Amino acid sequence: MPHAYPFLSPEQKKELSDIALRIVAPGKGILAADESTGSVAKRFQSINAENTEENRRLYRQLLFTADDRIKPCIGGVIFFHETLYQKTDEGKLFPQLIKERGMVVGIKVDKGVVPLAGTNGETTTQGLDGLYERCAQYKKDGADFAKWRCVLKITPTTPSSLAIKENANVLARYASICQMHGIVPIVEPEILPDGDHDLKRCQYVTEKVLAAVYKALSEHHVYLEGTLLKPNMVTAGHSCSHKYSSQEIAMATVTALRRTVPPAVPGITFLSGGQSEEEASVNLNAINTCPLHKPWALTFSYGRALQASALKAWGGKKENGKSCQEEFIKRALEIAMATVTALRRTVPPAVPVFSTEISANLSSSVFLPCWFELSFNDAFLGATWSFNRSVIASYNYTENEFHLVMSENGFKGVSHLKLYNISLHNQGVYVCHVKTNLTNQFRNVTLIILAPPSVSVHSAKVVLGQESVIECWAKGFNSPNITFSWTRAGKEIRAPKKSKTKHTEDGLYEGVSQLVFIPKLADINNSYACIVNQETLEEPLMREFRINITVLPKVSVSVVPSTSLSSPLTLACEINGFYPQNVSVLWLRNSTVLPETPQIQQNHDGTYKLWSFYTLSTEEREQAGQVQCVAQQSHDSQPAFSSIDPSAGELLVQKIVLTKSAKASVAMMIISLVLVLLLCFGFSWKRRDEKQKSLSVSCIILPPRVVVGQKGRVTISIEGKRADQVQTAWFLNNVPIIDKSHTEKSNGSRNHTPRTSRVSLLSEKAPLLTSTALGYYKLHRRRPLHSTGPNKQLLSSFTFIPELSVHKGAVFKCQISYTGKDKIVMERVSEKFTVLCVVIMTIEASHFHPDVITFRWFCEGGELCPVAYPSALAAPRPDTQGFFSARSQCKLPMSELERGQTAVWVTVHHVSLKQPITRKTRGFIKMPVVSEISCALNPQQGGLTLACRITGFYPPDIAVKWIKQTISEEVEVKKEEGLVEIWGPIHTHPRTFRATAVLTEVENRLRDVDKEGRIVCRVEHCSLLEPIERTWTNSCFVAPSVPGSLSVNWNNDGVGVFSLCLAGGIPHPKLQWAAGGSTFTPLISRETEKVTDNQKIELHSVCALLKSAVPQGSQANFLNQCKFQCPALQSETKDDTTDGEQEPKKQTEKSAETPDPLEEIAEEAGQTEHECLYINKIYGGKERECLKVTVEITHPALHLPVYCTWTGK
Repeated sequence: MPHAYPFLSPEQKKELSDIALRIVAPGKGILAADESTGSVAKRFQSINAENTEENRRLYRQLLFTADDRIKPCIGGVIFFHETLYQKTDEGKLFPQLIKERGMVVGIKVDKGVVPLAGTNGETTTQGLDGLYERCAQYKKDGADFAKWRCVLKITPTTPSSLAIKENANVLARYASICQMHGIVPIVEPEILPDGDHDLKRCQYVTEKVLAAVYKALSEHHVYLEGTLLKPNMVTAGHSCSHKYSSQEIAMATVTALRRTVPPAVPGITFLSGGQSEEEASVNLNAINTCPLHKPWALTFSYGRALQASALKAWGGKKENGKSCQEEFIKRALEIAMATVTALRRTVPPAVPVFSTEISANLSSSVFLPCWFELSFNDAFLGATWSFNRSVIASYNYTENEFHLVMSENGFKGVSHLKLYNISLHNQGVYVCHVKTNLTNQFRNVTLIILAPPSVSVHSAKVVLGQESVIECWAKGFNSPNITFSWTRAGKEIRAPKKSKTKHTEDGLYEGVSQLVFIPKLADINNSYACIVNQETLEEPLMREFRINITVLPKVSVSVVPSTSLSSPLTLACEINGFYPQNVSVLWLRNSTVLPETPQIQQNHDGTYKLWSFYTLSTEEREQAGQVQCVAQQSHDSQPAFSSIDPSAGELLVQKIVLTKSAKASVAMMIISLVLVLLLCFGFSWKRRDEKQKSLSVSCIILPPRVVVGQKGRVTISIEGKRADQVQTAWFLNNVPIIDKSHTEKSNGSRNHTPRTSRVSLLSEKAPLLTSTALGYYKLHRRRPLHSTGPNKQLLSSFTFIPELSVHKGAVFKCQISYTGKDKIVMERVSEKFTVLCVVIMTIEASHFHPDVITFRWFCEGGELCPVAYPSALAAPRPDTQGFFSARSQCKLPMSELERGQTAVWVTVHHVSLKQPITRKTRGFIKMPVVSEISCALNPQQGGLTLACRITGFYPPDIAVKWIKQTISEEVEVKKEEGLVEIWGPIHTHPRTFRATAVLTEVENRLRDVDKEGRIVCRVEHCSLLEPIERTWTNSCFVAPSVPGSLSVNWNNDGVGVFSLCLAGGIPHPKLQWAAGGSTFTPLISRETEKVTDNQKIELHSVCALLKSAVPQGSQANFLNQCKFQCPALQSETKDDTTDGEQEPKKQTEKSAETPDPLEEIAEEAGQTEHECLYINKIYGGKERECLKVTVEITHPALHLPVYCTWTGK
């Protein structure tokens, strides 16, 4: 009996099964775009399109880039070898585009049919030679399933037994080779519909062929769960006289499949087999609605049935691309609907439901939503939730577990599943199946359990100079992917580290990392941190701590000299160089404790020093035995000690005997010493204060490396006896720096009320500078941990956030003075500050398995800095299909990138790759700045010259096109219409170029552009995602004729009427009147248009002005039209009224009870209210200040505004 040797691992079987299920997901099928060059030629010939590689690429690009409406319809796309390596217009490979849209990439691997000897015109398929190597390469290039077609035909003598067995064995051998490389094989034994056979004959042949195929697949140990079948529908021959209904075809097809195809096959994708688009949809729908049991997914793998209408709409023309895509989407939606519900032409396609990811913390409760949509003629029947292929909840339309809301196209509903106290066993994919009268909708909800770790640090007590171990524990997380890192004073530690992770009994994980190092004395003030990265954390967890360093003391015991043996003996015990200061000192003699109280002092290096004294009485001196001084620290198990024999004190006993001459000499020396001290004291007394005031100030210490947006610190050190009495003032480019940290905090709180409010007032002569330095600053002032001797030390610093526009090339200055004094004692100025700009480079790897992947960054000519990426994205993350994705980043200084000598590349290492994948940066690029199009008229030739300046771009390769646009078309400017030139590129800066694009008109060809047309300058550069365009329209501008001065007419009441006449001008110019002295006030005027005898257009502008001696509440008043009619004031001609005629008017005015000058002016004019003027009232201001009236004239034909001014006396 044969033995089956397994050639697929469980992981490989799962991968194959997952791919097959993705392709035949509910409502999805396959787009067969694997037509050979010859097949495409026949289809292009029907639309009169040339069969070139570029046309084939453009047509397939239209299908692959259709909008997102095809995503729920297409599960996979079959490629031809040529198509697999073609790219979009943006340079993206077609397989990459398909995968990004959530579809599976397939490849046609057979090499066509060849005659089968000894048969009646039957064939077999070639291509098994070299298939093993081709499949390995196709898998690397992104293909996850393949197709192999074998052809059989029905005649009275065919198919023969030889043809059936041969083609079945070829299909089985092909399937086993594909599965060895992780590729899902689509088995396609096609029975051609040519001939006059009836439906029964086709069903019989189909059953025989499929039975032989699955017998051969079984003999070759093909894993059926990782395969798909692509058969023909059971139909009669094209020449058959009897026409069968779609229900009869469906019943025969499903019956043949039930008798031959094992239920282990996940899906059956029918080929269209010469059917029309309508027949392919109707028959597929009838098969899915057939009442027989169907254990497989029944869907489509159509080529012509999906593309025929789209190809016809395209017609080989680029402008028909949108119509082509719409036809393709329409066919895809209709065929997809035929696989999931009864096909009704009056019902619009159901909106597909997509997958969702829900994250929840461990032991919490969570709602899983299931959204669905209903049309107005549809009804909700029920919803079923399943998990791990088991139904866990079910609701029908009578229960209140769903909600409906009306929308524009029907109803939107949701059904919830609530899980309580979730654990790790609840993590996975939940499938929601919503049943309605017309549709079956599915939604996959992936529940991700988040169990973040808790971090703690153990054993932070170490001994100076001895190898020490600190442990960092992370407990209670649900994924073994965890990383530890250690920092000292904010910098990563490269010391040896050991870490391990283990699985606990509760199903979670715990990990520990050990830091092994030898502590130094400088570590006393350093801050350490353990940083944990795990995929459930939004940001890394950091536990900061300070190590407790123990410095072991050095102990020595000595004897204080005594004058005689009969006097008490004092012993001195020196304990030096220990830390911390908590130490206990014991005096022992013969294991008996002697009481004593020590005194502790601090050394220069931060350690401590202790002297302990013990006096032995005469009786104790005579006793035998050594005396020990023992120093014991609180957390040190090994005490330090020293011993001494009291008998050694006899050697130090001295008898002091002085003669008279010796006593006299000692007295003289003492007197001389006192005199010298008094003399020195007298000379030094005067300079005592100056010495005490002397300070030692360091230079300004700038941070060695600062990145934009990251905090930096500037520090200065001051040392002296009175250092604690000084004050410092910081400046940035001579602008004071103030503490803004409290301002930043207050801005973060909505209810904060500032303690004080300061308002700065600047006069006209004050400098136009900010009163304080821009940016964020926080000032610090502290004394150091230790001071040496009488001198005191002060550290003054500030923290700031660098900004490129503020701090680049800036100079910091620190002024030092005593508190309460204005005199500046010292001043220090820093060097120019350098801000480091960095470029962050990112690489992403996706769709790989297993999850172990390595990124390695390399740099030539520069320095790279690693980036701490968020743990949720740094660790490989699985998707719903079981594949993983991961990211990596690094930093590179901008200056190094701009030099152009730095090359950066990254290699990706994975177990599925024979060779690592390498990606290299494009280098430094900079986007161009494009000016507006300027126009000039050539005085010699009379033609137009259009110019467009392009500046600040790199690299120098740039393309410019001049395009003439109208409402109906867009064409490039031809040589006979204009001469196109590019001046440049010219090297302007070390890394930038500039150029000028010029279009010179030839024989007035550009002036035929109508008013709605335009000339476009289109600039293309490698740094641009899309071209930059600048537009010029053929507008006719004629400048107006401006007079040299204004006309004015003053009446007796001080009202002046100013007028201005402008001749010509297309379009009308804009006028703005203003009046005043040192400052001007806008005025209101009236403009009218008149046509002269010469048929020329003139624009008349009139402005009335009343100068007032007393300021009013408003700058101008309107004439009160309720009292009288508002007449116009004649401002262009002088008043022709004689003095005799004016005299009676003046007498009448004097006799009025409440004379109003404005009413009198209106009465003198005597015109209609439709011609009334707005009289502007202007306050006269200072007595000697002259009144000025000016009008500003602006027009498109004038490069600058033109001013006409009148000045009064």
